[in-house]
Amino acid sequence: MTTNEPPPYPGDSNSGDNVPPAGSGESGTSGLPSYGSVTPPEGAAPPPPPPPPSAPGGSEDFSAPAAIGWGWGKFKENVGQGLLMALILVVVSIALGGLSTIITPGGGMAGGGTLVDLDAGSFITSVIVSSLSFIVTVAISRATLDVADGGRLNIGEAFGKVDLTNALLAGLLVGLLTQIGLVLFYLPGIIVTFFAYFTSYFVAEGSNAVEGIQKSFSLVAANIGDALLLAILSILVAIAGVLALCVGIFVAIPVTFLAAGFAFRKFQGQPVQPVAAT
Repeated sequence: MTTNEPPPYPGDSNSGDNVPPAGSGESGTSGLPSYGSVTPPEGAAPPPPPPPPSAPGGSEDFSAPAAIGWGWGKFKENVGQGLLMALILVVVSIALGGLSTIITPGGGMAGGGTLVDLDAGSFITSVIVSSLSFIVTVAISRATLDVADGGRLNIGEAFGKVDLTNALLAGLLVGLLTQIGLVLFYLPGIIVTFFAYFTSYFVAEGSNAVEGIQKSFSLVAANIGDALLLAILSILVAIAGVLALCVGIFVAIPVTFLAAGFAFRKFQGQPVQPVAAT
């Protein structure tokens, strides 16, 4: 009579020979694999381990000269809007400077340059002027980020994307911190200006005033060497623009803002649209 039992495992001369005594805890296979199992051939190498996860993006591919070069390349792609952007910033700066002179003629610090010697009216006026001009700075920052993300430079559209109230509040806080730093023998004010440089870019992306300042300080601190070199090169570009009969400043402004937008993206490990091949 036939049964459905599987055939004996090859090599088992007698299935009963390999049955251990009850309670011995030993298997009855004499070290052979169980029926139906597959073992790798002797000497086969184990499978390789999975590859490690890729490291998150960072600023390892950033360089300050490359940022300036990218800004110059993108300016050439958007000459009209770049010049308009510079013109708006220059006109607003002149207008607000004139307003400040009218409100507080002859105002300023009486001598030593300390907080005690500061004329209160001049201090308040400077903070207000800084906060108003910051709105334009945030709009320009938004426009440059649009370029970094692959769009065209359009200052008019950028103004429509900016939360004016939030930009004004951020400018007020940055202006207050900067003015306090400047009257404390200038150096603290320069430090505040340096570390708060990316505030306008964070605010342009939706951060509130306080968050924008905090994130800017953190981003600059994490990339202090590259940020410092970019600031130095940007100052040199601005000086060159002024020396070029002041006309060059209309080129220096968009180039340096675009370079900062490039750095803002690169410092966070984000992609940047390359300059179009010519």
